[in-house]
Amino acid sequence: MKGKHPGEIILSMASPSAKEITLEEVTDQRLPTPSPEIQEELITIMKIATACLNNNPQYRPTMHMISQILDAQIPLF
Repeated sequence: MKGKHPGEIILSMASPSAKEITLEEVTDQRLPTPSPEIQEELITIMKIATACLNNNPQYRPTMHMISQILDAQIPLF
């Protein structure tokens, strides 16, 4: 999403003490700002990605849960 390898952002997202990461921190600033609707979709994807990085596999979402979230059938976390 940044237009380059995310490096430290991945490590900070996976950290148990991770702070809320803003969309501006992970998007490529060379690109135009996405519309509010696209921003919401990107935030959803970021939340899913962050949940998938949980150290404890029991707390990671299943692919079924992810597909339901992406289909907007259930609320996000």
